[in-house]
Amino acid sequence: MPVTFSDELLAEAGLSEREAKLEIACRLYDAGKLTMPQATR
Repeated sequence: MPVTFSDELLAEAGLSEREAKLEIACRLYDAGKLTMPQATR
């Protein structure tokens, strides 16, 4: 399921698209929702 964030929202958060993806993956991993292999994908 694709999730879309506007460029404006990313700019307000001070994140690039890659940084946002990394942040989401890390938080899901920390919450036990993703395994390490899933998070690295």
